[in-house]
Amino acid sequence: MNERTGLRLVADIGGTNARFGCVDASGEIRDVVKIAVRDHARFEDALDAAIERFGAPRFREALVAVAGPVRHGMAALTNADWLISEDALATWLGTGAVRLVNDFEAQALAIPHLGGDDLRTLGEALPPCDPRLPRVALGPGTGLGVSLWVPRDGGYRSVATEGGHVSLACDDARLRARLQAAVGDRPLEAEDVLCGAGIGRLHEAMHGTRAEPSAVTSAGARGDAAAIATLERFADLLARFAAESVLATGAFGGVYIGGGLIEAGHIPLAGERMRKVFVGAGRMAHLLEKVPLFAVRRVDTALLGLARAPISD
Repeated sequence: MNERTGLRLVADIGGTNARFGCVDASGEIRDVVKIAVRDHARFEDALDAAIERFGAPRFREALVAVAGPVRHGMAALTNADWLISEDALATWLGTGAVRLVNDFEAQALAIPHLGGDDLRTLGEALPPCDPRLPRVALGPGTGLGVSLWVPRDGGYRSVATEGGHVSLACDDARLRARLQAAVGDRPLEAEDVLCGAGIGRLHEAMHGTRAEPSAVTSAGARGDAAAIATLERFADLLARFAAESVLATGAFGGVYIGGGLIEAGHIPLAGERMRKVFVGAGRMAHLLEKVPLFAVRRVDTALLGLARAPISD
C-alpha cells in the first residue's frame, strides 16, 4: 500500500481546539496538528489547513469525533458554529469511507488500548473486573462528556450519551441554590458546573468572588486556599457524577475520567478522597466499591480511539 494514499484521517473536534491526525495502515498515529476552532469559520477550512500541514496526502478513510450529538451522519458543535456531515466530508476528501462519532465516544473507543502510564488509579487498586461488563468514559472540558464502552461478540462498541445534561447532584443546599441562580430559570445541569467555565461559576458560588477559570486553577497551583477549596469541591462533584453515571448505565467494569481539564492537569484529583466520594454511603455502595476508578493521563486519547476503531460500527 502506498504510504501516501493508505492513510486514515482522524480528528477530535472540541469546542475549543481541533486535533487532526494521520494514521498509517498499522493503526499508528504518525502526525498530529492542533488548530484553534475560533480561527476558522467552517470545519472545512480547518480541515484544509490541517491537510496542508500534513503535506497534502490522500486519505482512504476518515473517522471524526465531534463535541456534540451525531444524528443521521451530521453533527453541529455544541459550543461552536461548525456543521459537519459525513456526506460533505466524503465529497471533500474524495472517499466514501467516513464516520462521525461523538467526542467522548472516541474516548470510550480507546479504553481497551489504554494501559501503563496512560492511566492513574484513583484510590486503591482493585482486582480486574469481569471483561463482559460495560465501562464508562467521562470528563470535563469545554463541556461534560459521557460515553459507554460495551463488549459484544468478541469485540466492542461505543455508545454515545448526553449524560452531561442530567441534573447536578449536590447535597449542599445553599451552594446548589447559588449555582441555580447563576443559570436562571432552567434546570441546573451537571455540565453547568463540571466543565471549564463551570470552575469560575463554582468559585463565585462558594466564595462570592467572580474569577476566570484559568485564574482559579493558577491560584490553586500557587496554594491559594479559596482556589484549592473550589477545585476540591469540583473533584467531589465529579466523583459523585461518576458514581451516578455508573448506576444509571450499568458500567460496573470501570470509570475512565479524562477530558481536557484532566489531561491538562487543571483539576487535581486526590485518589483516596475521590474514591471515598465515589463509593459514598448509599444503598449501592456495595456495588460501587468494586468498580475501578481511573484518571486518564494520555493527551491524545480520542485520537487513539479513532485510530484503532472500525470505520463502521
